[in-house]
Amino acid sequence: MLSEDTPSESGLYEEDELNELKRCKDALPYECESVEAMQDKLQFIIGRLVMCADSRYWEALVGWDGALQCWLLLKYPMPRHTRAKLVRFYYELALMPGAEPRLVRHWVDMIWRLLTPINDDSRKYPINRDDLELPWEPLWKAMKKALYSKKGRRDGTFGPSAGTLSSLAEYASLFFPLSETENILNTILPYFTQDSYTTMITILVGFLPFKPSVAHLYVPALFSIWESFNSAIIEDRVVTVSAILVKNQMTILTQGKAEKEGLMQWKDVGVWTESEWRRLMRLCSGSMYVPIGAIPGTSATSLHADLSNPPRIKKSSHRYKYLAMLIVYSIFSDGPVKAEGQTPGPTTQKAYLAGSKALDSLDSIITSMENYFHPSNTGVWTTTLAGFLQRLLYEFVHRWREEEKPECATPRERRLTPAIRSAFVQTLKTPALLAMFSKDPMATALAQGALKSMSLLEPDLVMPDILERTYSGLETINETHRTTAVMSCLSGVTQTLITEKLWLGGQKHVIPLLDLCIPGIDLNDPIKTICTTLYITASVSQLMIGDMTVLPRPDHQNGRNGSDMELSFPEGTDLGEAKAVNWEEEDTLVRESTAGFADWVVSFFRRVFALFENLPEEGGRTNRTGGRTEESVLKAIKTTIDIVCMQLSDPMFDLALKLIYDYGTTNARANSVRAFGNLVASLARAKPEQTIAKFLPFCLEQIKTELEHGASSVRSTTTHAPIPSDTTFHWNLAIVRGILGCGGQELLKYKQDILELIHLLVEKTKSERGYSGSARLVGRVLQSLTGIYPLASRFVNKDEWEDENFAREHHRYWGKVYKYEEVDIEWHMPTDEEIAFAMEILDTVVASALDTLDGLLNVPAASRDHAWRNDFCRYTHFVRSSWAGLPNIILEFASGSAQEEEHFNTDTEVAELIVSPVSVESGFILTDPEDPRYQAVAAHRARFGKFLHRASVSLLQSEGEDHIEIVTTVTKGIDVYLLDYGVARETFATAQKNLEVYKEQAQMWAKQEMFPRMVWIKHAMVQFSARMYLQGLYRRRTELVDLLVNDLVDFSLSPYVRVRRTAQIVLLSVIQYFTRAARVVLSKVFDALDNEIKRGKDANPDRQKGALHLLWSKDLRTYALSYSPWAGKYLTVLLELQHQEKPSIQKLVQTLVHDSLPHLSEEHLQLFTYNAELPGVTNATRALEDDLPAAIIPADLVKEAKAKLPARIQRKEAMYDQTINNMIEVIHRPKTHWRYAQSATRYLISMLRKDRPPHPELAKIFLRGACSDHATMRYYSQRGITKLLEIVKVRTFSKDDQEINQGEGKNPLRRKVDPKTISFESHLNTPMSFGDKDAVCSVFIDKIWAGFIAWPSHIHGYAAPPEQGPAFTWEKSSQPVLQAIRESIDTDWFTKLAILWAQEGNRTNAKTDLRAENLEFFKSIFQVFEGEFIQLALSTVDSLWADPDKFKQRAAAEILGGIWRGSKHFSGDAYATLWGWITPHLPQIFSQMTPDTVTIWQNLISHNLVDRDPRRNFPIIEFITNLPLEFQGDSAFTMSKTLTVVGSLAEALESRFVPMSDDHLNTYFENIATGYAEIRTHIAQNMAGLLDLQWQPTYPSVKAFLDQCASGPDPLQIRKTKHLGHITRILETLAESRDQRLLGPRVSQSHYDKVGLTILQWIWTVCHSAQALTIFPYIMPLLPEMLHMAELQDSSELQMFSAGVLYILTAVCPPEEFVEPITDNFIRAVQSSPSWRIRLNTLPILQVFYFRNLHMLSDDCISRIKDVLCDCLGDANIEVREMAAATLSGFLRCSQRKAIAVLKDRFVRLARRTKLPPRQSPGHADALRILHSAILGLISLIDAYPYTVEKWVPPLIEILAEHSADPPPISTSIRKCAANFKKTHQDTWHTDQHLFNEDQTQALSLIVTGTSYYA
Repeated sequence: MLSEDTPSESGLYEEDELNELKRCKDALPYECESVEAMQDKLQFIIGRLVMCADSRYWEALVGWDGALQCWLLLKYPMPRHTRAKLVRFYYELALMPGAEPRLVRHWVDMIWRLLTPINDDSRKYPINRDDLELPWEPLWKAMKKALYSKKGRRDGTFGPSAGTLSSLAEYASLFFPLSETENILNTILPYFTQDSYTTMITILVGFLPFKPSVAHLYVPALFSIWESFNSAIIEDRVVTVSAILVKNQMTILTQGKAEKEGLMQWKDVGVWTESEWRRLMRLCSGSMYVPIGAIPGTSATSLHADLSNPPRIKKSSHRYKYLAMLIVYSIFSDGPVKAEGQTPGPTTQKAYLAGSKALDSLDSIITSMENYFHPSNTGVWTTTLAGFLQRLLYEFVHRWREEEKPECATPRERRLTPAIRSAFVQTLKTPALLAMFSKDPMATALAQGALKSMSLLEPDLVMPDILERTYSGLETINETHRTTAVMSCLSGVTQTLITEKLWLGGQKHVIPLLDLCIPGIDLNDPIKTICTTLYITASVSQLMIGDMTVLPRPDHQNGRNGSDMELSFPEGTDLGEAKAVNWEEEDTLVRESTAGFADWVVSFFRRVFALFENLPEEGGRTNRTGGRTEESVLKAIKTTIDIVCMQLSDPMFDLALKLIYDYGTTNARANSVRAFGNLVASLARAKPEQTIAKFLPFCLEQIKTELEHGASSVRSTTTHAPIPSDTTFHWNLAIVRGILGCGGQELLKYKQDILELIHLLVEKTKSERGYSGSARLVGRVLQSLTGIYPLASRFVNKDEWEDENFAREHHRYWGKVYKYEEVDIEWHMPTDEEIAFAMEILDTVVASALDTLDGLLNVPAASRDHAWRNDFCRYTHFVRSSWAGLPNIILEFASGSAQEEEHFNTDTEVAELIVSPVSVESGFILTDPEDPRYQAVAAHRARFGKFLHRASVSLLQSEGEDHIEIVTTVTKGIDVYLLDYGVARETFATAQKNLEVYKEQAQMWAKQEMFPRMVWIKHAMVQFSARMYLQGLYRRRTELVDLLVNDLVDFSLSPYVRVRRTAQIVLLSVIQYFTRAARVVLSKVFDALDNEIKRGKDANPDRQKGALHLLWSKDLRTYALSYSPWAGKYLTVLLELQHQEKPSIQKLVQTLVHDSLPHLSEEHLQLFTYNAELPGVTNATRALEDDLPAAIIPADLVKEAKAKLPARIQRKEAMYDQTINNMIEVIHRPKTHWRYAQSATRYLISMLRKDRPPHPELAKIFLRGACSDHATMRYYSQRGITKLLEIVKVRTFSKDDQEINQGEGKNPLRRKVDPKTISFESHLNTPMSFGDKDAVCSVFIDKIWAGFIAWPSHIHGYAAPPEQGPAFTWEKSSQPVLQAIRESIDTDWFTKLAILWAQEGNRTNAKTDLRAENLEFFKSIFQVFEGEFIQLALSTVDSLWADPDKFKQRAAAEILGGIWRGSKHFSGDAYATLWGWITPHLPQIFSQMTPDTVTIWQNLISHNLVDRDPRRNFPIIEFITNLPLEFQGDSAFTMSKTLTVVGSLAEALESRFVPMSDDHLNTYFENIATGYAEIRTHIAQNMAGLLDLQWQPTYPSVKAFLDQCASGPDPLQIRKTKHLGHITRILETLAESRDQRLLGPRVSQSHYDKVGLTILQWIWTVCHSAQALTIFPYIMPLLPEMLHMAELQDSSELQMFSAGVLYILTAVCPPEEFVEPITDNFIRAVQSSPSWRIRLNTLPILQVFYFRNLHMLSDDCISRIKDVLCDCLGDANIEVREMAAATLSGFLRCSQRKAIAVLKDRFVRLARRTKLPPRQSPGHADALRILHSAILGLISLIDAYPYTVEKWVPPLIEILAEHSADPPPISTSIRKCAANFKKTHQDTWHTDQHLFNEDQTQALSLIVTGTSYYA
């Protein structure tokens, strides 16, 4: 509910909201509305929302939702209590019973918009629990219905989807009362089961509040669930909760609200215990999916386990984001500081990196995976690792910046320190530098983002390394990938590089780097060119291009002006050691480097010219230069030139202007006309006065000369390749377009010249390329004169740029950032003179052109030759382009009301409730209708519109193929007239995207408040565009608009494809901007289709196709099907097109039918939301109304709206009835094609409603269709009967309309039962009883949705049906439809249906799976009619079941299965009839099963036993349980089908089979050595299933479970070892039979092998399930034996399974107490096994297990692993030695680098001490082995650092060189090591070689052999 404490008037708005608004308003060039004025508009919108909700006018309410979105777009502050009430309003709407799913999604989106912060950089929600409390129970009720309703489970279409409600829960949980946390847990946790865990964990997390004060209530339970389930989804959710809780904890500390809101208890590592933290870090390591050892990728079985239980709610995983957040916000100074190089000893206190346990854990993770960041080690893990890295830096910078704010209240001991910052960056630096060159572009971008953050935190640590790689990459341009990577990286760190106060020492590199980038502009390498332009843009946009060496130094030398982005730290913080830099020296170097700017500018533009000269020829319909690649390059070049020209100092600009002028006046290239025009435009945008003065006289003279000599004189109306002789004309015209496209005021000086030029161009340009380019010139001039746009986007304000000292020391301003309010944006606002100039163009040019066009229209159609068409096109082009340049010239005012519009229904609609635009100040030039200028422009505009209509009418009358270009031109003219008003949606989206791009480039951390000036200019442009965009929305239609819309519809039905497509694109845009223009379109389209339908086979297929394409559009389809008068027409008109023979039209019709069906939801068709009581919505509207002035909601308007509700309902019902009758009529037509009959059937099914009794004729249609020869028709007809009978049931079981519409009817036999009073065990041996409806023992519990963790307060069951007579009396109004079914079903119907079902469907894929639709069909019939048709059905089954044809048996099983499943409430007589047939036939059916049919009958049994009380199926359960379980029989199939059926019984009965499970398990364990492999597989699978069933840790209550999780061990009982005795006996058997194994081919029949394979298959199956954790107590004693099995060479199957199971064990995270025992088992196997094969196979498994569980192992255990690996280096077997070396290398690389120094000394001593005696000496072999072990040890040390060269590596190379000539295997190992070293260091050898002295280099060359690669 809403909080009672509403803010006072003075506290209506947050101060930061008001400040943000003021900044936005001040940035715009005109006065904006006050907060009060916008509050009035908001109240008006809210008032309309209230009236629409009160009058149930849902169509209008959606429109006002859009108006509210428009209001929110303007970023005005909204009173907190108003926002809270609106959220409550939409929450209630979203949970409104019977609401359309489409509307629910819309209202959930509205909640998201209301909760989005006004400031995009803020992460603070605008309201909190103090403002609003929401009830969670209604949402949970809706969620349960979505998950557990029959309809929802069957087809997922009941009401809003669970995914939509889950999203709503995420938003709403912010406002659930904290006091309700325990109730949420008590309500939801009982539904958490082994089958539902993937869905319920998402729901549970969605409902829980992430507040530290209540986290103790649920965190232990979540961790216990996580520990017990092998599930990736649970891992995701636990990580999400953990990370958000930790961040919220720190946020509360930072805000100083710890006492008010409460905190989690501080523990060992932040808020986690050591055990919890180790588990989290193990999960973090395992989440990176890196390959370890022999495993090529991730072997995690959790993903596989989740596939067997797919979630009903799909949620994307953001695991890496939350893992990073978890680690960063757990970093504190919470332990002793680890000294550099410190190696802990046995008595040394454990120390941590920078004194932080969390940071030390992160260091361990990164160290273990550093190898996988290298470019040569790319795989699926690459992007994951880079994303994790980038997110770590993002979160760290965010936290660092928050804690350095003065208002931060975080205690000092909980803050980050400079030491932590430095260590953090040092830890991540190397991986980021490696990943920077990744082959994956996404990984490269992420790594560059990480380096960008590092450059802000520790520039002295990071920037030198980046620059080193940058110079290397730019100088060796033959490696393109490295070049593009370093330039992209430079683009990210530009801010740090060029800003003096971020990193002193970077500025001197700017010009050299820019010089090196010039060769990157290369048309032959587009990617490199784009990367180059990105870097140049990023650098140049934040500095002045000017030479300071030619100017005297300023007088003040000590002032360091410029950027304010200086890092600051809280008082008393240790700043650490900073690198000493001589500022004076750096300043001098930077000043001197600017002398290179002049050369760079010349080189840059000459390089651009060279690129232009090599462009392909312009051509195509859009005059594109080449393909998409060339266009992308030109776009990037254009952006870069824009920035470069804008930042040029005056001397540099003069230099560039001269250079470009010289080039432009001496060249004219056809391939670069447009590109060069854009280049000149960039100059003009920077300094229009100088550019125009320089170019215009020359270009005017050239254009006149060219036109006089015949340029553009060849008439054409289509785009074509340019004529070579016209090149000079187009070249100069493009230059003029560029220089006149901006400047505005400057154009007035050349007014006469411009007018003369325009007149000349209008008169002389005859070719399409000429007149279209000339028309664009007119549009550019008008846009320049009347447009509102920023004049300069330099990196500093105008006053700073023009300061006399700025040019002398502009380097101190490089990278300067501003607050929004500090930016002074200079806008171009049209002056009266400019407006007069524009009007003069309208009066002279446009009016004259229209005069000419009017005359052309008077020419008779027969006289319209090529010259006429040319004149018409070119003059229309000029008029159209002129108005395209005047989108904001006048402000439109709506005339009249919506009631006067065409298609307004006065009986049902209220004109005042139709949405109107949110009118705001938006920069229109002429806004006063009384102004003569306004009237003149309006008259011109009206004339343009009338001309377009007149032209359209004329062209429609004389349409021909030669008129296509003319019609297209007119269509585009209509586009301009209707849509070039304000700003289009695409333009606004582009402005938003540009802002995002610039902001992302400049943003260094979240919540950054200061940005480069360019970002704020883009921000202002977005605000300006938003206001202009809003003016174009919800425009009222006028008579002329309707005429033009009708013209567009006519063009959309044209026989010419190009005309149709062009008109349809325009038309579909028009309906998005004009209110209810869709009605005009649909009316015209339906009329056109009706006319064509009447013509029958003579219909025009092109007109039909055009109409259908319009109806196919999403907007028109949605509008038509949601608006009652058109919905029925839309459906029926599609069914009238069967006479059209064109295949493309028939395909289109079927597509339209398919796409329209989702719109026919039952919620949309029914009337519940119109006439039911909606207390939640009513209360929410009253709360909103309380805040509104009385005048906002006029009583008479409310009365009128409510009075028209009955008419709306009547209209909706009339449409429904008429549509149903039309569908029936279509189906009954004798000539209706079966596809159309099928489509009509699908429509009828979708339109069935619960609130109305079904039409009897529908039942007849569906039953006839069920016997159709077409399989799809049968399918849909059966669904129709199923749905129809479901409606009968719902209507019968519901007592009023509310229960009918909400599906809450209650079965009369339904009972609430306390689960604690039920003995489920007794149900297995109790037969069915009848008549006793009240005794608890007679209540049948069919579905068990809960009980795994705890039972809810009650569950539902059903009382016994009566002994005789029907169980239910179906409602009277449904009796006609039931009677129609009775009359239709007879013996012939069953016979025909059986024949059809028994057919083989698809002979190429003849599957015999039972068809769910058939089972459901008969189930629904027999649920309603009970035993009426049972004899007919059973006699049909009799004719099928014994037939050897498997398809007939399937048909029999489907009929029988439907009857059986529908017998749930059979009376005693019907029940006896059914089981009287089934019981005697069961033995026969079972005995006749064949391998082809066994799955049919097995599926039949499973289908009918699942979710049914065992007492209902007592005979078959008794039959199955009495089947003898044979394991040594003669027929494997006979035994396997028994096991299959028993397994199906156990799986179907689930927990109710538990009482019998022990006996079966004992039997299975006793027979695991059966001789049949197939039987052993069944045994393993059944054992896994039964153990799964026995896992039932049910607690008496949720509270008991939570208490156990908080304090007790093993709350979910995964460590129980009930069957450990069997494992012990099996081990004894294996030990006895190991030595008795058979030899040769008979080895697989050995008792040892059979038992071993069964056990391994059992473990394999369990490990791939969610219950994998329960297997570890049984695995522990089996481990030694499994290791032994892995060495058996004579049994490939046993060896393969044992090795596979051992590897799979590493993919499951065992409980903590099992980790070290498993490790010890591996160690003992290596140490004590006499078999070298066991050692060889165990070592890689040990490596993988060590990596997966690194954080769970003690130092002592790690030491034992190290010792055993070192011992294995001296193994007698060479393969074991080499494997030990590889394992040791990985072991050291993962985490034990601190042990390298000790091991190095050990191996060096051993190598030097061991001397090889002569080969004939008895000690030679031992000495060779010992020396080889030492050499392998040294090699493993070198391989531990594959991509770096540590300082101790070169001396080791010398030692290896000394032994390179030793006998194999020593020399072989050394050569292999050298080859790997060469491969992994070749990319960095240019730097690595400096670490080797001459002798060491020679030693390396020696071991590599041959000519030195490094010489």
